[in-house]
Amino acid sequence: MKNIIIASSYCEDLAKIFFEEKYNVYVISLYNSLRLKDYCKNIFITKNFSSINLNKIIKKIDPNF
Repeated sequence: MKNIIIASSYCEDLAKIFFEEKYNVYVISLYNSLRLKDYCKNIFITKNFSSINLNKIIKKIDPNF
């Protein structure tokens, strides 16, 4: 199974598309959503998309990154 990480403010539609294509979906978002829980393996809520912050979260998803 393929993995995808989506970093976006609102990403329910993208998460659903990749979930339906049999991807493991990981989301980094500014806002939580009830629907995201249906499509995502893991959801990370953040206050900003700074590169330092994104790198920390990505390492939680894939420690070998």
